[in-house]
Parts: sequence; C-alpha cells; structure tokens
Amino acid sequence: MSTRGRDYPPAARAAPAPGGPETVCYTAAMPASASSQTGAPVMPAGEDAAPVVASGARAAVLRPTLAATWAGALQGGLLYGGAIALLHAWHNVLGGWDALVLLAWCLLVYGLAAGMASGATMLVVRLLRRWRGGASTAAIPANQLRSGNLARRDLWLATTAFHFAFWLFAASYGLTYDEAPSWVRGAWAMLAYLVARSALVLLAAAVVAWLLVAVGGAVARRGRARSAIVTALVALAVGAVGLARAHAAAPREKPALPKTLGAPGGVPVAVVGVDGADWRVALPMVERGELPHLARLMAEGSWGPLATFPDSNSAVIWASIYTGRRPAVHGILDFYAIRLAGMSHGFFGVYPVHRTFFKELALRLQRLGLAEVQPIDRSRVGAPLVWEVAHATRRSVGVVDGYYYSYPAPVLGDPRSFFLGYGSDGLWQGARAAGRKPTAAEAALQAWPPSLLESEGHNLELPDFTWQTTVLLDLLGRRPQPDLLTMYSHEPDAVQHAKWRFHEPGAFFGVDRATAASHDEVAAFYRSLDDFLGRLRARLAPNTVLVVVSDHGHSPTIFHSMDTQHRHGPPGMLLLHGGPVRAGRLPASADVLDVYPTLLYLLGIARPDDADGELLASAIDPRHLAAHPPQRVTTWDGLPLPRSAAPPDAERRRLELEKLYSLGYVR
Repeated sequence: MSTRGRDYPPAARAAPAPGGPETVCYTAAMPASASSQTGAPVMPAGEDAAPVVASGARAAVLRPTLAATWAGALQGGLLYGGAIALLHAWHNVLGGWDALVLLAWCLLVYGLAAGMASGATMLVVRLLRRWRGGASTAAIPANQLRSGNLARRDLWLATTAFHFAFWLFAASYGLTYDEAPSWVRGAWAMLAYLVARSALVLLAAAVVAWLLVAVGGAVARRGRARSAIVTALVALAVGAVGLARAHAAAPREKPALPKTLGAPGGVPVAVVGVDGADWRVALPMVERGELPHLARLMAEGSWGPLATFPDSNSAVIWASIYTGRRPAVHGILDFYAIRLAGMSHGFFGVYPVHRTFFKELALRLQRLGLAEVQPIDRSRVGAPLVWEVAHATRRSVGVVDGYYYSYPAPVLGDPRSFFLGYGSDGLWQGARAAGRKPTAAEAALQAWPPSLLESEGHNLELPDFTWQTTVLLDLLGRRPQPDLLTMYSHEPDAVQHAKWRFHEPGAFFGVDRATAASHDEVAAFYRSLDDFLGRLRARLAPNTVLVVVSDHGHSPTIFHSMDTQHRHGPPGMLLLHGGPVRAGRLPASADVLDVYPTLLYLLGIARPDDADGELLASAIDPRHLAAHPPQRVTTWDGLPLPRSAAPPDAERRRLELEKLYSLGYVR
C-alpha cells in the first residue's frame, strides 16, 4: 500500500533522537489499517516497543530488498530479456516453438540477473542507512517516509545500478582507439574518455530508471500491475513468433546450372589467409626495411586495405571471403550456436548477437547442463566454397587449413589435389598425447588422401602458422602445384589480441618501452610472415598469382581482457602479385566480398550473378582483361560438391570448443 501523502497518528511516531531529527521505525510507521491487515498492532515507541523496533529494523532492510529484487526482475526480464529475445528471433532463422523457448529463457536469465543486481544494491543501501541511523534501529526521517520519497529513491538507486552496469559494458567494454575521438592518443587520454563516457551512461541509466520507477508506481497504484505484465508477455510472445516466421528463409527456386562446368584455364592462384593481419603494423615495418619480401611484392603488385563487416568476427568474414556471399546467405553468424534446453530436436542453435550478453549468460546455462554450444563446420555453410567451385570446374586444389570450413575434409578424387583440414594439428597432437596414432576414420575426416595426415605428422607438432606454412612448403616440394592453393592461419590474430601492449606500449598502462621492445611478438610474427612469403614466392610457378588476404585489422583497447578488439570493423589487408596482376594501389572500395569473384576470374571460372562482390578489375593488366573478358554464370549453387568421409562427431566438437576457449573467443 502506498504511503504517499498519508499522515500517521501520533502513536506511530518514535520519540525524537536527542539533538537529531524526528525518526521512526519502518514497521511502526505503517498505517493502522496496514498493520491490522498483517496482524501486527501499532505500538507506541519507547522502551516497551523494543521488540517491534528490532523487527522493524529487519523489515526496513528485508522488505525493500525483496521489492527491489522484484522490480529489477520485471525490468530486466520484460525490457532486456524481451527485447533481446526479439533481436535474436530476427537475427536467427527460428521456428515458432524455438522462438517461444528462446523468449522464456531470456525472460528468466535477464530477469534473474537484473533482480539479483537490484536486490543486492538495495540491500547495501538499506544496510548503510541502518548503520548511519544506529546499530539497533532503522532510523529514517519520518517526513521522508510519510511522503514515500525515500522508498522511491532507494528503489531508483537499486534499479539504476543494473541499467548502468549493463549499458556501461555494452557501450564501452572493448572500446578501441579507433572508435575514440582523435585526441585520444595514449592510455591516460583513453582512461579520461572512458570516465566521461561512463558519466554519460550513468546519467542516462539514472533517467531511465527514474522513469521506470515512476511509471511502475503509477501502474501499481491503479491496480493494473498484473494486467500490464500479462499484456507485455503476450505481446512479446506474439512478436517473437512473428519475427521468427518473417525472417525464416523462404524456399527459393534455384536457377539451372550451366550445361558445362567449364574446362581448365586461367592462371594458378595461391591464397595465403592470415587472420587479423593489419597494414598499420606492416607498413611501418616495410618503411624501416624490416620486411623486404613484402616490400618487393607491394612494389610489383597491387595492394591496399580491405573493407570488412562491422560488428562481426572471423568466422563470419572468412565464410564470406570463401563463398563471396553475405552472412544472411551463407548462414554463418558466429563461431558457434547455442541450443537451449527445450528447443526443437535437430535445431542447430541460436547464434548470439554481440553486446547483448546472451552468450555470456547462455554459457553459464551450459555449465548447468541447460544449454549446448555447437561449433560450426562445413555443414553449416549455405553456399559453395571457392575450392569446391574450383574442384567442380575441373581445377586441382590444394588446401592446408581452410578454417572451420575445411572440416570434415572432402573426398576429392583428383590425384593432383590434396587437402589437410582445420584442426589436423589438434587431432594429431591429441592422439600422440594419448600414445596412439589417429585411426583411419579420424584421418579420413581430416585429410585427403588420408595418408597425408601421417606423412605430415611430424610437422603437425608445430605451433599455429608454423605447421601450416611448413606443411605447405613441404607439399609443394613433393607434389605438383595445384591450380588453386590456399592456406589459412589464426595468426596474427591470436598474438595481436594477447601481445599488442608490447607493440604499442603507449596505448597501455604499466608497459616499459625497453621491455616492450624485447617482447614484441607482434612484430616478430610479421617478420616470420615476410620470410615465409619470400620462400613461397620462390617455390611457386612464375605465372602464379599470390594473394595475401586478412579478414580484418586490429585496434588496441584498455577496457577489455584482450589487448585489441576488431568488432567495429577495422580494414584488413589484401595484396596480389604475379601473373596478370599490375602494380598499383587497390581501389578504396575494395571489400572482403570482392576476393571471391577475383579469385574465380584469375582461375578462369565464370563469376556467378548471385555473388555479392565484384571483380577487382583495376588490379588486372588491361591487356589480360581484353584477351580474357570476364565470364558470367547465373549461379554455382547446387554444384555437385565433393562428399566427406563422415559427418563431424561429438569428440571433434569438444576439441573445437577447447580451442575456442584457449584462444579466448569463448569465456
């Protein structure tokens, strides 16, 4: 019952504290009608009222804490949980039942999180008030309690805490120097900027919390709280199902494939995919003469920044590089999906939306056995990969790690081709640690021919990037060069995330420049890359086009567990050298989606009309373009793709999750 505007009888008042303001016990201050309803008589304050005072002191802490927990749970569940469920229903392709299950879990976990945060804050506030007012009483100014201002103020403080924490981390956690104003040049300037942002977030959270408390109080006073909650739940359920159905992929008729899949042609292409490589590291090193091979490739070839997708990650971007399609088409929206308990049998799961804390909360459910994290692999990609198109059009292919999309390995059949899939090093090292060799079935899932796994086993003991480059050079020394050669490495992404502070010490606190110079593993990687590119270029056929590509760049941050972040989409790097490539800068509009059609053109394969990128024609010699005009085909969807020896198994998924945890991509 509201206490607003009510005057209490003298019997409900406590004696004024000597020399202090008039005070009253929380329970003793209840109006007579409320006390009679609860069975607690109104007692005059004084020595005979000590038991009531003690009980009121506890109530003055417990009741507001429970009220704040309930208010926070409603706000967190209906506002945050509901909105985030709708966002995920739109982001993912869900069925109606799965959308309702998702909504239920979001209401529960966000409601619990907000309720606990608000209740804990209220508990602290009330305990502080009790401590300041006396150890044995909950001393509260009577005039404030009679007006209800204090109760509303404490509820406002309690709910503000959750809103502030949520939006502070959502808006500022991982904020990079790229995203900050131009005057932010060092760690202290970044800290000042983060403090200023935090103040603005706090102000916004306080205003929102005050409005919610005011609106909630008005609804409650009119006796409409229950109907309002039910109405909100029904609206959210209808919205979740409606969005899920609206965003579900409608079946579309595939255009007919061309009558002929083409004949061998074009020039050989070798693709080196280096995750996270950034010109902001490479260019200064080139200027200092530290990367001579890269400098020569740049002078003789075409190079420049490569625009990428903002608010994305490597799994999404590499799927677009390899397929030439946007994420909505190829269907890869993160490293993994999360299948919540109760969802339809056979449903792969929900891809989390960044900065909604869905994955952080869902991963806690996984530990309780209420959710399952499912890593992606080739089976999740909804479009043919570049090496599959090349194979189908009778080109030989050589793949040494094609990220998640090279597992399970295909059965190619072409004796000129070879394939060593993603995770081959982990499988080999795990088997060796167990004192055995991989089984024939395991080898068939990782390599083609399967014997390739054992023949390269000694190289699979090496670290990432080292094993891929060593294997690639070894295979080129023992086998004919295939028409399309492609390699992928996690580096330098992992080392830049973990060690950027030693490369750019001024952007961080507590990093001595002398120490940083001797621990700069970022620069050390680029020197290793430069050495590899020199050896690879010398090993490739003279007319081969060497393509060095990264999916994104990096930018430092001091408000994150990693040294760098790239969700805002800093550009990656692209370099083409050899064959019909001419020297010069790439157009400023070059995009990760342009890599796929450019690779197809160089291989002599027609560009499909449904590809989302364009040929980087400015990088090609005009005489070659005139002699070999680009060909087009309606689509390569529906190609007879090479089959795999078997589908992915549970053990493989477990290993991939362990790798995601070790890289820091899952926490």
